[in-house]
Amino acid sequence: MAMVRSPKLHIAMYPWFAFGHMIPYLHLSNELVERGHSITFILPKKVQSQLQHLNLHPTLISFHPLTILHVDGLPPSAETASDVPISLHHLLAAAMDRTTDQVEAALLQFVPQPLPTALRLNKLAKAGQFQLGLLLVTPDNHNIQTTEISLASHLSYPPDKHLSTLRDNP
Repeated sequence: MAMVRSPKLHIAMYPWFAFGHMIPYLHLSNELVERGHSITFILPKKVQSQLQHLNLHPTLISFHPLTILHVDGLPPSAETASDVPISLHHLLAAAMDRTTDQVEAALLQFVPQPLPTALRLNKLAKAGQFQLGLLLVTPDNHNIQTTEISLASHLSYPPDKHLSTLRDNP
């Protein structure tokens, strides 16, 4: 009996603005692209040039730039956790929260019809009930939650000895 493969997905990645989060998400994106999916990686403008060399599939992983809006007390050039001391990370989180409209606009670019799941998650994120880290849009409007993808990103890109196992099991 032939195995039926699920339809290919377009996945949006929206990690915390820290390289320790963005880099594993980009490694996971490279793995997902090798399995036939496409990725939109949503991140601050200046970060794109710093991560571009890790994008092994630039035609299938697109970077969508975000403009970081002003937050009182946050240095104007701050876009990542490495740009500010840990004592200011809460201000960076506030700046990240202010990108919600930009993230929603990015999602609507590759999914033109509004998705109830995406809109519900967006409203919860605006209400501060959880931080939107990833939205996986499937043809039947299901999503993978942030906690699941965080675990997957850490499990999927441990030391190199595990990569062959991942590549052998699409």
